[in-house]
Amino acid sequence: MGNKLSYCEPRCQICAVAFRVNRIPTPHEREALRLGHEGDVDAHNSILHIPGAGYDGSLISAEEMKGVDSLRCLLRKPEDFTPEEGDEDFEKDATCFLTDVALHRGPLIYESGPFRTSRHGVAEAKITNDNDAFGGEWGMPFHPTCFEIFKRVCLSKLGYVDIDGLWRVRDLRGSYEYSAAGTGRALSVRQYALEDEGWHYKSGTEYYAANPVNIPGFEGLVSGCTEGSSVEGDTQSLSSSSQQQVPKVETRKPDIFDKLPNELLTEIMWYLSPRDIANLRLATPSYRCLPDIFFKYLIRTEMPYLWEFDELNSRQTNWSQLYAKLKLDWRKNILGLRNRERIWKEAEGIVKMISETNCGLVH
Repeated sequence: MGNKLSYCEPRCQICAVAFRVNRIPTPHEREALRLGHEGDVDAHNSILHIPGAGYDGSLISAEEMKGVDSLRCLLRKPEDFTPEEGDEDFEKDATCFLTDVALHRGPLIYESGPFRTSRHGVAEAKITNDNDAFGGEWGMPFHPTCFEIFKRVCLSKLGYVDIDGLWRVRDLRGSYEYSAAGTGRALSVRQYALEDEGWHYKSGTEYYAANPVNIPGFEGLVSGCTEGSSVEGDTQSLSSSSQQQVPKVETRKPDIFDKLPNELLTEIMWYLSPRDIANLRLATPSYRCLPDIFFKYLIRTEMPYLWEFDELNSRQTNWSQLYAKLKLDWRKNILGLRNRERIWKEAEGIVKMISETNCGLVH
């Protein structure tokens, strides 16, 4: 197989990224390994420091990539299947069940590797994305983090987690000829990081391999946005004093919004999309300064994949500052957040197909 991945090597059914993605250590890490200074090198690095092609370690850390080689599977329940303690509610009435987590290593690309624990007597499994392979009964693989995102999207869109639907989508659309993921999604992965002979470590695609759930740097970004902190361009509440900060141009035409009380100005915003609000702010100085709590609404509307914010203390959080940082910094500096947004959208597409199959619209 060499240093490249076979085109047919199984990938995450949800995000389309392979499980064995390499990372090249930095010169400092190589020197530490050479000298045997294990304390200077993340213990996880030994998994990712594979000779040959890989992502530049100076552009993505081993900690950010942690979990890219982990997988879980969906498997069909055998006829003698019996429930076990610890089964998820969504497994009980489904025709499929979940395995535990395994690390996808070793020479056999279609072997999951040993699972951390045996669930329902399954210690390891054969895996594929292809619906036609081996009667369609081989395990469907995915990253545990991607499955966590899939569950959240299911609950948001369907109200329940549909693992039978995920299996059914592979049955209907799952072929390597159809897409890298076997679901028709993840076209960006196919275009920029995948070619017929294997995975290509193209500059700028490092975030594909970043952990989308446990994200280094994310907690620090959020904790830095508390009341009392400041940021250039921070917005303030709608009030007569804040509106006085907007320079009045004597030649400006009369503005109907000037006559409305702040309560009504705020109420209008709840009926507008973020794009409409942006346009309104350009059209009238009355909306140049928005109430801070409105930026929480914008975050929840524009970034539904940031579920951590549901637990934040609204009184202590500077939402306008947090919104500004997320819009300005996260794509550039926090790879895991960028990947979470991508996978959330992929999961939304998969759940849409599940909904269509449930309604008989796809067959």
